[in-house]
Amino acid sequence: MEERFEHRSHPTLYLLHGGVRLVRHTGIRQRLSQRVPGGGPVHDPREHGEERDARVAGLLHLLGLLQQALHPGQEDRLIERFLRGEVPVERADPHARPPGDLVHAGRSGLQVSELCLGTLNFGTDAAAPCVEPDARRIIEAFLDAGHTLIDTADTYRGGTSEEVVGRAIAARREDVVLATKGFSPRGSGPNHRGLSRAHLTRALEASLRRLGTDYIDLYQCHLPDVVTPIEETMATLDGFVRAGKVRYLGCSNFSAADVVAARWAAERLVATPFVSLQSNYSLLARDIEAEILPVCAVHGLGVLAYSPLDSGVLAGRYRRAATPDVGSRLAEWSAMASPTAQAFVRDVLSERHFDIADEVAVIADRLATTPAAVALAWVSSRPGITSVVIGPRTEAHLDVALGALARPLPADAQQQLSDVTAPFVGRKVTGQFGAR
Repeated sequence: MEERFEHRSHPTLYLLHGGVRLVRHTGIRQRLSQRVPGGGPVHDPREHGEERDARVAGLLHLLGLLQQALHPGQEDRLIERFLRGEVPVERADPHARPPGDLVHAGRSGLQVSELCLGTLNFGTDAAAPCVEPDARRIIEAFLDAGHTLIDTADTYRGGTSEEVVGRAIAARREDVVLATKGFSPRGSGPNHRGLSRAHLTRALEASLRRLGTDYIDLYQCHLPDVVTPIEETMATLDGFVRAGKVRYLGCSNFSAADVVAARWAAERLVATPFVSLQSNYSLLARDIEAEILPVCAVHGLGVLAYSPLDSGVLAGRYRRAATPDVGSRLAEWSAMASPTAQAFVRDVLSERHFDIADEVAVIADRLATTPAAVALAWVSSRPGITSVVIGPRTEAHLDVALGALARPLPADAQQQLSDVTAPFVGRKVTGQFGAR
């Protein structure tokens, strides 16, 4: 495998390994240099020239695994396994699609990347999980890796997520497939929410201003509206396309019946149809396989799968009978007084979910990778999934996702996970986050 390297002025080594941009912290390299056979330092990889020996290749792979480690104890175990020869050297899969490959969004001409950068965590306030300077670095790294689809919404961080995204992509606007959503309340009046012509028109204009652009590549209905006739919604959205303010249309959290109703309405109106559906999908939330995925296949919608790590449960962030760490998403939900929020946390942290997370961790250990990478790779491999929406708070989180796409799961691991996570049947399927 060919390696290429870049260095920056700050004490971090940026490694492009097999086309994947990975961040290497100097501190990890120093810790490793004290423990490799022979006691020698881990030198700048460029000093070895074009021909790399097996030891250097193994170190490069180990550095990648260490960067993805969740805590120092896991780093130590990975180093010990490497010294015992139990961490294999990464090899290129000749059949794997390279990172940055583009796929069509449903039956449309719009091409999108197989990873979608979700920006729920980005904001300008001090309490934002990812403040603007960090968010801009993540966006730059995502685009540099060859990916194009960035998703936001008018309601994320009170609209400041759109502002952050707009400023970050201003110089590269034509390289980005920019997606945002409308529905959520943006005022106290009755016409300040939903999918009515009145609200959507205001919502789109406000999003364009915050994003600093004159068009949206993919404009999505964030939720279904049980009050507004679907014909009004589709006619309004078609008007946006005809005015040149929107290129393509999509929906989010729609049921199979909602998707069909929208498709039929567009056909009756001879209007622009949806080309995508954004839906909750992971090893812990597979209900959309029953109705939603088949309906999307029939009606030509690509599927953008969000929450593939299920709030971090599949990444091993939470432990049985332990309070969620301060700053985690579930800690935020746990602090809410809402009974709905409390029920959601209990459901996410159920024994069944921990059992599945344990199975993911076993497979990750066998493959010498991380649980998060395994969970993301499984979602990416599933039939009918166009793009996987990730929501990194740090560059390290982004690195895990990039690595997961570059290294597909072996067929036996895919099947093992599919068998142990078979979805329940007999419940209403909405595709909305938390609706299990």
